[in-house]
Amino acid sequence: MIEKKFRNLVMKLLWKAEHLLHRKGHDYGDEDRLRNFKHVSKMWSILTGKEMTPTEAALFLLLLKIDRYMNLYKKGEEALNESVEDTVVDGINYWLLMEANRKDE
Repeated sequence: MIEKKFRNLVMKLLWKAEHLLHRKGHDYGDEDRLRNFKHVSKMWSILTGKEMTPTEAALFLLLLKIDRYMNLYKKGEEALNESVEDTVVDGINYWLLMEANRKDE
């Protein structure tokens, strides 16, 4: 892939990621954009008796996205619902959210 095409792809994915991150932030949290990861980690700890940090909760969700991507990639076909590109964009956002949680801890 030539540099210009690659740069355009990266910029498109990053724009989609940022737009989605801010839009979904309203659905998942309040003032604290990481609230849902904190709640998930607490619920996990209550249900299993094992500690889970908010960063680990974000990592778990990222791993689910990676698994989904690999499944679609191996099949070599487009998804029926969320596109492969949307899965990549979600993955970018989970990386960002994981780092935000790590810094917040």
